[in-house]
Amino acid sequence: MSDESFKGRLTRRLVRVAPWQRCEECGGRLFRAWIYPSRGQIKVLGADGDLVPVVRADFESRTRIGFRHVDASVCRRIREGGRP
Repeated sequence: MSDESFKGRLTRRLVRVAPWQRCEECGGRLFRAWIYPSRGQIKVLGADGDLVPVVRADFESRTRIGFRHVDASVCRRIREGGRP
């Protein structure tokens, strides 16, 4: 039997099929995540690993949240055709 919890396995499977969240500035892929409300908070399932870049989240309206790279040089490299 595996030491891994059922919740951990389920989370990883859900994140694998989650939509890509993209940077609002450059359009580069940030991470895969499901975003949902829970008990008065916004939960982002999948944005808690070491591979997730540092991003800023802003509410663009009452129903839309947008993500951006914190480091502007990353956006510049993506726009110029390079990798982040």
